[in-house]
Amino acid sequence: MSAHQGCHYARGRTGACAAATAVASGRATGSLKSRTGTVEAVRVLRVARRSAVKARTQAMNQIRGVLVSAPAVLREQVADLSRAALIRAAARR
Repeated sequence: MSAHQGCHYARGRTGACAAATAVASGRATGSLKSRTGTVEAVRVLRVARRSAVKARTQAMNQIRGVLVSAPAVLREQVADLSRAALIRAAARR
């Protein structure tokens, strides 16, 4: 099956189909994007931020999961704490 035949079933993807056909036939002469510059720096920062947000969420879920099975006295002590205060309290213990 050629690239063009496979694209017949994918409606709305004519640009991708044209690119696949050009690559398959050897007509595509594009060059790779450089990995330098402002756009790449912003991409790296966004990846780092996304990773940090995910780690923060996992840490909070873990803290809350531990508190579910903690003694009632401890749960009462931290029940009304904000997220930041809860993290500080967990770091002290």
